[in-house]
Amino acid sequence: MKLAALLGPWRLWAPITYFAIVSAAHLEFSLWLVAWRPSAFGSYSFSQAVPALAAASLVALACWAVSGMRRSREGLREAFAWAAWFATVWLADRFLTYSINEMAHYPEYALLAILIARAIDPARTAQPSGRILFWTSLLGAIDELVQYVWLTPGYGNYYDFNDCLANLVGAALGVLIYYRAAPPGDVRDRGHGFARRETLAAVALLVAVAIGVGAGRLQLTPATEVPPGGLLRDGDGQLNFYLQRTAGQYDAHHPGQRHGEYYALGPASGLALMFVAGSLFQALACRRKRHAVTGWPRPAGAKNSVGSMDPRG
Repeated sequence: MKLAALLGPWRLWAPITYFAIVSAAHLEFSLWLVAWRPSAFGSYSFSQAVPALAAASLVALACWAVSGMRRSREGLREAFAWAAWFATVWLADRFLTYSINEMAHYPEYALLAILIARAIDPARTAQPSGRILFWTSLLGAIDELVQYVWLTPGYGNYYDFNDCLANLVGAALGVLIYYRAAPPGDVRDRGHGFARRETLAAVALLVAVAIGVGAGRLQLTPATEVPPGGLLRDGDGQLNFYLQRTAGQYDAHHPGQRHGEYYALGPASGLALMFVAGSLFQALACRRKRHAVTGWPRPAGAKNSVGSMDPRG
């Protein structure tokens, strides 16, 4: 058996490999970004360049998007999609962002979404935006869980739904970028909704959460402070997972570097905003399905005559 047949299509392994590498390197990259370095002109940190880099990137992205709208047959729809994306980024930055460095979520998950889109829809004709957003957001949620429990337990007091929302917004950016380069012509199948795999995955996830809550293994608020990572054994030796290490972390304002304070979304508010944002970008991201014009419909058995008004006659 050939290696390619054994491993499967490379397009499927590309997003998996990228996600694993980026997730594992998250802490090292963060420490490298904020570390202070001596120089002849004084100490500096690469994080100092992030605000200017983020602003320049957003301006360049806006110019690139506008140039595409001017040449598109669906410029108005694209304008709404890009306006919704930039408005979401502004709102998230203003109310939900702890530091400017969190802007890195957008390019990180945009690239992941592009790789997933490439695996699902390499011809850019099916445009399964809902499926792309689902899988990218699910991987983003897993990444946040790994950070909270294992990679960076000492840096967080709760499972971060703000970052989950940022990952979804980054995925929407990837969808907008990927399908901007879609070839002109008919859309074969919009396919923007959920397919069987996505439905089964969503149901399995809901069942797992329900079982965890019902068994008391998954809890929202602890009675006492929980160690970093959110895991704590109770008096019976049962290992429980807590979404927040202390009460009052969710749906509350906390001190932040970006605007002095930020709002930490809770499970209900975070998932609700993700559902609204995902539904919005799913509806706006894809081109409308077009059908080729084949002329006037011809009645069965009819023949063209010399004086026929049928343009095909």
